[in-house]
Amino acid sequence: MIAACWLWKKDVNRDDAIQDIAWMDDLAAPLQDSTTVGILNKLRRATVTTVNECLKAILLPNLKAGKTEAIATLVGRGSKKIARETFRASDPTLLFDSELWPDAKLRLTASYKHLGGIVQVEGGIQIQYWCCMASFRKHRKATFASPIVAAADKQILFSTLVESTQYFGTGAWPRAAARKAVPEFWAILQQAQDSLCWLRDILDRAGESRNEITSWDSAVSFVQEEPGKWKRLIRRPRSIALLCELWEAMPQQFQGLFLKACVKAGAYLPPSPCNGGTAGEVCGVCNRLFEDKRAWSHHAVTVHVRVRSSRGIVAGTHCPVCLTQYKSNTGMQYSMPRLVLLSSLELAANPLIMDTISCFLPPECMGLSRHGILPGVDEDYESHSQVISALEDLDCHGHDRVSALQQMLDEYRTVFASVCLQKKTRLRASACQWQAQLEEALTLEFDTVQWASWHANAAEFVIHVDFVQWLGEDAELPKNAISTFRDAKVNIPWLEMDLIELPHVRHADGVSLVIGCSADAPHFVPSAPEKCITADQCQSDPVQIALDSGVFAC
Repeated sequence: MIAACWLWKKDVNRDDAIQDIAWMDDLAAPLQDSTTVGILNKLRRATVTTVNECLKAILLPNLKAGKTEAIATLVGRGSKKIARETFRASDPTLLFDSELWPDAKLRLTASYKHLGGIVQVEGGIQIQYWCCMASFRKHRKATFASPIVAAADKQILFSTLVESTQYFGTGAWPRAAARKAVPEFWAILQQAQDSLCWLRDILDRAGESRNEITSWDSAVSFVQEEPGKWKRLIRRPRSIALLCELWEAMPQQFQGLFLKACVKAGAYLPPSPCNGGTAGEVCGVCNRLFEDKRAWSHHAVTVHVRVRSSRGIVAGTHCPVCLTQYKSNTGMQYSMPRLVLLSSLELAANPLIMDTISCFLPPECMGLSRHGILPGVDEDYESHSQVISALEDLDCHGHDRVSALQQMLDEYRTVFASVCLQKKTRLRASACQWQAQLEEALTLEFDTVQWASWHANAAEFVIHVDFVQWLGEDAELPKNAISTFRDAKVNIPWLEMDLIELPHVRHADGVSLVIGCSADAPHFVPSAPEKCITADQCQSDPVQIALDSGVFAC
């Protein structure tokens, strides 16, 4: 049914009408329209016609979830308003006026799961790729990796079990998807074209150019007409590519071994080019500095098990605020309109673990749109309750511990070092929040002038302080890890050789290959050469290299 859209017409003549139905199964009817209202009306008419004809033939359609569903997507002018009204419920359905079945409803969904895979509204093939990989992993050990199963049987099973999931749902794609193609199609074609260019370059480097792959059309014709020669052709570039990678890896290995030997002999790297790490984040709990936020985030998750406060607020994949269908609950948790709504309704402080999306928001709030919600604050820029609570406790019960301004600053440092937070966002936001609360509290409470002055100076200090230097003054700077083989080419020119004594050798004219051994040999080679081949001779006539007695010097 690909590229064969079923556009329902009002004037159905006698020849186009359905005459008889004996069985109805696996029907996919693509519909499209230029307006949002038109596509819903067309969907109702198509559903009514199909259901009525089935009932006339004494066939009862199964309208349960997962059996008969409509994959609907609305785009264009007025689509958001109609989508909000249509998909408002947790289980959206479409009512259609059927004379034979008045109470019938059609379930609307964003994806449809069948035996062969999943059909999506976008017509994409990314989900089909994951279905293929899942099917392949399921049968990999028992079938494809088994030495008992023959190669011919593996090919048949692979086509049946894996490849069939890739092409499932192609018959339900509308004409526009087949004509314009989804982005994944263009990505596959681009990858195939790049692979063909790589194949052509490898053969050109080896001096084995082929005219069959000079262009895309000639390559396609060559693959279709002579598949056997094509398979033999692609084996040669693989071996050439392995030899090229081995040739490129040999200097890298030599440089790495040379760097390792020099460092072992006494060479060292100066601190400026490789060890000049700068601290971007700090963890006061562990007294550690980090190069950037990424390294700090990894530390916060693995050591302190910190997660976003939005985790576990709602289950499901459909956001009723922005009407977006996410692939997983992880993507659902990072929906910014949903977080803003939770912040404005003060629901984030009391996370609700729910089984269905219908319990996500109170009924009176289900009709709110994203434009009518108060602006919220992202979690990264919110103050930390533990810091504020500790500072409040210090203000109320810290008179016995503090007798000078420096002791007050030390107490503030202990409070801010008790949590692992970002320096530019949450630590700064906590300091600003505390200063605002302190100014309001000092106008209402009757503390001593000295105590209020210490708190005011300390709060002003933490507003402008560099938390990395303040909280991590005793910590070491992060050191950049040096890879011996990967970074050898960059690090060798920076080696300091002052502590290494190399033996003096006499300069040899030219680069030669010395073969053989003798008792009276020059001091710059381990033995006197029986045969000396220069680099030019070796390159012009490689047959002269006969390693009968071994290579001793180059």
